[in-house]
Amino acid sequence: MASCFIEVRLHTAFLLTLHLISYPAGLWALLVFSLCSP
Repeated sequence: MASCFIEVRLHTAFLLTLHLISYPAGLWALLVFSLCSP
């Protein structure tokens, strides 16, 4: 039971980290795209 809980917490932390990394990257891509498009 405890190992399952730890696994879920690790998975949640991983998804949260991935979201925090990919979200600003997506905003930067959108900004660059809007600036570069005529």
